[in-house]
Amino acid sequence: MPTIPTSFILTLKQLVADEILADPLFDDVPGIALKEKDTDSELENAINNLDIGFAVIITSLNCEMNQNRGAFFSDISVQVGVCENRLTNATGKSAEVLAERIASILPMFKPANCTGPLVLDKPSIVTIPPQKKEDRDKKLLAVNFTCSGGLQEIPPQIAPVTRVQNEDGEEVLSCATVGAVIFYRTDGKHPNPRYGSGSSLYTAPFELGEATTLKARAWLPGYIASELFTHNRE
Repeated sequence: MPTIPTSFILTLKQLVADEILADPLFDDVPGIALKEKDTDSELENAINNLDIGFAVIITSLNCEMNQNRGAFFSDISVQVGVCENRLTNATGKSAEVLAERIASILPMFKPANCTGPLVLDKPSIVTIPPQKKEDRDKKLLAVNFTCSGGLQEIPPQIAPVTRVQNEDGEEVLSCATVGAVIFYRTDGKHPNPRYGSGSSLYTAPFELGEATTLKARAWLPGYIASELFTHNRE
């Protein structure tokens, strides 16, 4: 069963991470949103072990009560941290390029249960100096946003993508969520639902070459995207 966030904060972080990963620039860049059972230290360790990647963090919230059921957060600080290890990063993409792209695409994005799109805060992009000697070769930038909203309804998460082989040895992908569409890639990069990104819309069984990594994910408006499906063919 997929893990479904149980709070507005967790849902917001996952939706922001999904929106970033839907951009083709991030097709080989991992993104992390703190899960329900994770801790801040686990998130920090995961980021530190990446050659390049990003994490979505909610740094503060101001709450005011209104007529809606539950709390309404009038001032939510959303921070996207981008970390790059200059010695091991082989993607050809720098932390600066990714941070600027995040600052470009997220202000157009209105997450579920928010009253408007994310807005760049000041300072918009900041450099965070390394805290440890062993981190001197890492570049860490933070992109800061604000938004407002509250939990009215928890968006459901799309069921996982499943895979079987038919009698012809072809890959058959499916998703139990009615109306969800599946996009996939066979080059080891993240699929996303944008045309011209290198992702393929699944419409029929297909052959998978030797030593190929298949990645697939399902999308449907109003839902949290499915968990990323990965299959490595030796």
